Amino acid sequence: MNTFILLHDAFQGGWAWQSIARSLRSLGCLVYTPTFSGCGERSHIPVTDSPIHTYLADIENLVSYEAVTDAVLVCSGFAGMLGPVLATRLQPAVRRLVFLDAAVPQPGKSYLDIAPEPIASLLRSNSRDGVAAPFMAGLPRTLEQEHGSRRKLCDFPLQAFTESYTGPEPDAWPESVFLHCGGDWDPFARTMLGRAERLGLDVVEIDMRGVPVMARSQDIARELKALAPKIPDRQRGACGNVPMPEEMRLLYCPRHRKRAAMNTAAQGLGGAHC
Repeated sequence: MNTFILLHDAFQGGWAWQSIARSLRSLGCLVYTPTFSGCGERSHIPVTDSPIHTYLADIENLVSYEAVTDAVLVCSGFAGMLGPVLATRLQPAVRRLVFLDAAVPQPGKSYLDIAPEPIASLLRSNSRDGVAAPFMAGLPRTLEQEHGSRRKLCDFPLQAFTESYTGPEPDAWPESVFLHCGGDWDPFARTMLGRAERLGLDVVEIDMRGVPVMARSQDIARELKALAPKIPDRQRGACGNVPMPEEMRLLYCPRHRKRAAMNTAAQGLGGAHC
């Protein structure tokens, strides 16, 4: 079973991934769509000090408490600023990093530093008292339009856009792929695509021209599943290909319980039963 952690763009929440998550699950994948503190259904949680440090902790806690293994970390928009740090810290729980038309960070530079001027100017003009008001552009706009949830958008700390990236250098990033489906009409996606190409990241493009809006999530989900790494054989149990702890296998698999009982009996006799 392939596992995905989908990180949303600024102003959004885990809800922005509903359609893609549903499509991935229909393909047999395990999908997590966490929401950053201060966003979406967690908008009541104040974010103090460093927003980026808070968001990193949000995802690190998810991986720890859910015991996530062999996951693909997919970042959209702003979340790309977090991706390399998380993918590096969380190895081997995270095995691949996908920038879905996301920010490709540059050491010492902030999101505002690397964003194309139309986006940077829009962010500055939409900000007041340290808070950026929501706006939609590029792929995030397409995803939002798919289920009409503009009312769910929330303010985002301006500091998140001005904090410099201090994570690992690109040559130290885990296996990374840039998945481009924003088209020529998205200046942010075009700029990040160019940066990914200059860094030598693997680039995969989906031609979205002429594709009905409701079909886009299915196309993206299929491509994401194709990018998922093969689950290591060491994680494949006798009860199928789904990784699970021993206690869960004993609980849910009658064949494994029988096999375990036979082995215990054999050991009691001083032998071993395979």
